[in-house]
Amino acid sequence: DLESARKFIGTMREHTPLYEAPRYRMTLLAYDQRLHAGDSRAVIDTELHSLLQWHQLAKAFGRHDDEMEALWVALNAHGEGALATELLSEYLSHHRRERRGPGYLLRRNTAGDPSWAQLLPKYLGTQTA
Repeated sequence: DLESARKFIGTMREHTPLYEAPRYRMTLLAYDQRLHAGDSRAVIDTELHSLLQWHQLAKAFGRHDDEMEALWVALNAHGEGALATELLSEYLSHHRRERRGPGYLLRRNTAGDPSWAQLLPKYLGTQTA
């Protein structure tokens, strides 16, 4: 229900002081990108640039799966699939800190990316070393 999601995100943005902090502003931006994808709207260059900048700052902070997924989808929609694959591979192999498996939307929406083939043993628990 995109319309309800849009209203809910608007309420979060306007009435919740927590979402003024950079970390949570980027979470809202990731949600906005999901709405753009759901509406089949074009990626807004300034939002994509903001997600890229945030990714470079926050990729190793933890709890970054949602932003990585939104960035990957936005880059692919913008015709930057090679960069999306490069960033996803780097994130999954070097920067992601969580012990739990990757988030559902990250796994689902990036499942066709070649990054997963080389990292599958790591996330299935069959990695040696």
